[in-house]
Amino acid sequence: MNSKFDETGNASGTRSRQALSRVLCFVIASLVTPECLAVDDEPNDTLAMATTSGLVGVGTMILEDRLLGDGDWPESDVDIYGFEIDEATALPVLLTIEVDSGGAGLDAYLRLFSGPGVELAGNDDGASGEVDPRLQTLLTAPDVYYVGVSTSGNPHYDPDVGGSGRPGAGGTYAVTFSVEPYKPPDSALEPNDMIPAATYTGCESFAIAEGFIGDGDWGREDVDIYRLILTGSARIDVVVDPQPYGSILDPVVRLRNCEDAISEPTFVDLCLVGASEETHGGASLAEVSVGVLEAQDVYIMVSGSGNRRYDPALPHSGEPGSVGYYDMTVTVTYYDDGPHADEPNDSLAMSVHLPPFVAGRPEVIEIDAFLGDGPYAPFQGDRDFYEITVIDEMRLVTIDVETETIGSDLDPVVFVYDSSALVTHRDSWGGSADAQFVLPMPCVPILSRYPSGYFMVMGTKQRKPGDPILPYGDETIVPPHTLDDGPGSTGPYHLTV
Repeated sequence: MNSKFDETGNASGTRSRQALSRVLCFVIASLVTPECLAVDDEPNDTLAMATTSGLVGVGTMILEDRLLGDGDWPESDVDIYGFEIDEATALPVLLTIEVDSGGAGLDAYLRLFSGPGVELAGNDDGASGEVDPRLQTLLTAPDVYYVGVSTSGNPHYDPDVGGSGRPGAGGTYAVTFSVEPYKPPDSALEPNDMIPAATYTGCESFAIAEGFIGDGDWGREDVDIYRLILTGSARIDVVVDPQPYGSILDPVVRLRNCEDAISEPTFVDLCLVGASEETHGGASLAEVSVGVLEAQDVYIMVSGSGNRRYDPALPHSGEPGSVGYYDMTVTVTYYDDGPHADEPNDSLAMSVHLPPFVAGRPEVIEIDAFLGDGPYAPFQGDRDFYEITVIDEMRLVTIDVETETIGSDLDPVVFVYDSSALVTHRDSWGGSADAQFVLPMPCVPILSRYPSGYFMVMGTKQRKPGDPILPYGDETIVPPHTLDDGPGSTGPYHLTV
């Protein structure tokens, strides 16, 4: 075994009780497919105190009768185990770590560390509906690796500090280590780790099947870059899914719209137009929806969790991340057909002027409209403004935005403004339901200035409306990738006033 396992700092008496058990496990692991038991070995809350699993190279090791919640820090107990991928092991190898609590009530969390203590992967729940974690990734270099088992409420403990992190309820468990030979595919797309070598995908929607992060020249630092050439303003929806392949990859997807290198020392990517990643919870979908207002090239970049600070204009600039297969779908929705007749109506000055209300007419104004068109498009925050004018004594004006009843996905929000551009009312019933107001209009003499009111329709999850005087596209614009939860719901609606 690597000498790092001997530099634990433990008293000899603490280790001597387990010496025979570890020696037997080591012998078995070296001679046959290793399957043996090891007893709990406290303290093992840090990398320096890690319990030697006995696994070297390819094989399987099962450690049963583990207990999380004992030792020197029972409320924030962490059990850390070490295993080795030695120089004789043919690389890469597929590592699978599984915790089995046997339904005893423990909700565990897994973390994988390299020898220097760099976190390489993490997992909370192995699959949908499961509580026990399952971590799977590829290892591409010989090293001593460490696996930390904690409660799911303590995923951010310091592996060098015992008792760090948050307290949680422990319990008994078994943990299985499995290392298998693995051969990455030979991809015809490689090398595509830099923007100059990006894979050309055309101008329309496309799909990638059996993409792989971890091949090519850079292994765990691999990045797959795809070049999409947009011929006009469009919305781009990207889904990266590793789940059909056993949930090995924990993907990160980033979109940018220029070829420039990222400036140092801030490492802020000024070309970034969208990003999505899953840093915890193991492999899962990475989804992002972004868009542009004009024709341009967009680069869709896929990497593994842990490899986020790469520069796509430079070779071999990232950090080791998770690896594995993925499917990717990219849906491009063009808005080249042009906006609807009422666009642009994205500010008070651009408001659609509804027919004035005079006693007895019109009884009802009905408009079929669409949220998500026009010059600002859904990803920039399309807003539809309307102006109401009343030419008689006080009336009650009902504003009804129908979406659910017409089968639309739009979840509407309505803001009402007075003539001074101040918000007076806001309404949203949520869940793609209708939004409705009953609005009292002011009572004024017939010869005075006719009173006007304004209302605006937007989608939930959209950026707050900000200044109703200035439409998006001015200095008020916010880069689309800074929006929370995507660009906002969009779709048709039926307006009744």
